[in-house]
Amino acid sequence: MNKLKWLKVRTRIGFQYIMLNRVLFIRSDNKKSTILLDDLRSLETNHMLKWYQEQLPKKFFFRCHRSYIINCQHIDSYSWNVIIIKTKFLVPISRQKSIPFRKHMDLLYS
Repeated sequence: MNKLKWLKVRTRIGFQYIMLNRVLFIRSDNKKSTILLDDLRSLETNHMLKWYQEQLPKKFFFRCHRSYIINCQHIDSYSWNVIIIKTKFLVPISRQKSIPFRKHMDLLYS
């Protein structure tokens, strides 16, 4: 991966460290966010998506929708309007992000 392998997040019970390669996606819930991990555990945090955008490596994480940041390493497939992660989760792609997302994926896997 890159130099940043762990992320320290604030939850309602304190701080927790998360390995970045375990994150499937982050979903916005008002002023909080939910992180879904590869073991299908979800973690509610006290950060907004904008904070994650600033912290996460842009090479692997992409904000595909106003409510989602995805880890591109866990994508199974995608179309113009949806991303399939771990064959279970459908994450929307906004119309404005569709072309930038495709370009990002092309760069990541070229």
